[in-house]
Amino acid sequence: MSEITAVTIKSDALSALQDWIDKRNHLLSLAEKVTEVTNQEQLDASASIQTALTKHIKLLAKERKDVTAPIDAIKKQIMDSEKAMGAPASMQLSRIKGLNDSYATKLAAEAEAERRRQAEEAERRAMEEMKRQEALAAADSDDNPFGPPVPVADPEPEPMPVVPVPQAPRTSGGRIVKRWSHTVTAPSLVPRQYLVVNDKAIRAYIKMCEQQGIDPEIPGVQFSATASVESAGRM
Repeated sequence: MSEITAVTIKSDALSALQDWIDKRNHLLSLAEKVTEVTNQEQLDASASIQTALTKHIKLLAKERKDVTAPIDAIKKQIMDSEKAMGAPASMQLSRIKGLNDSYATKLAAEAEAERRRQAEEAERRAMEEMKRQEALAAADSDDNPFGPPVPVADPEPEPMPVVPVPQAPRTSGGRIVKRWSHTVTAPSLVPRQYLVVNDKAIRAYIKMCEQQGIDPEIPGVQFSATASVESAGRM
C-alpha cells in the first residue's frame, strides 16, 4: 500500500463552531416569537428570519467541510490504494467469469435446442399415429364384398430414440444460474401493466411552465400548486 500523508485537523476550525452556536441561538429566539403570518409586515419579518436561518445553516456546512477536509483526504488515499491493490485480481476475476459464463450459456442453448427438437419429434409422431388411426377407421367403414375385415393387431409403435440432453455444467465452486435480459422490439404491443409514466419528463415540463409563468396541462394528470417563500439569497 502506498504511503499515506499525515494530516492535522486545525483547532481554530473547531473553536469557530461556538460562534456559530451563539448566532444560531439568537436566530432561534427570534424564530420562536413568530407564531403566525397574517399581514405584510409579519411576512417581511418572518421572511427575513427565514433568509438568516438559511444562510446560517449553509455556514455550518462550510465549517463542517473545513473540519472534515483532512479526513476526506486520508479516506481518498486509502480508497485509491485499495483500488490499485485489487485491480489485478478484479481483472482476472472478470476474465475467468466471462469464460465460465460463455461456456454455461453455450450448453444451456444446446440443451434448449435439443428439448425443442424432441418436442417437435414427439408432435410429428403423434400426428402420424392419428392419421394412421383415421385411415384404419375409414377402411373399416368401406364396403367389403369378402365380408368384414379380419382384425389386425396394431403394430408396436417404434420406440423414440433416447437422445441424451446436454446438461448444464456442474461445479463445486459455485452454481450456474440462467439470467434473462430483454429488448423491446414493438413498444405499441407491450401490455399496459408493463408501461410506466415518465415522471422525469413531467417534472421537466412543470419546471418549464414555472419559468414561463403558465399553468401545466397534461391529459390524465392532475396538477396542484402551493405557494412558498424563498430566501432572499435564492431569488
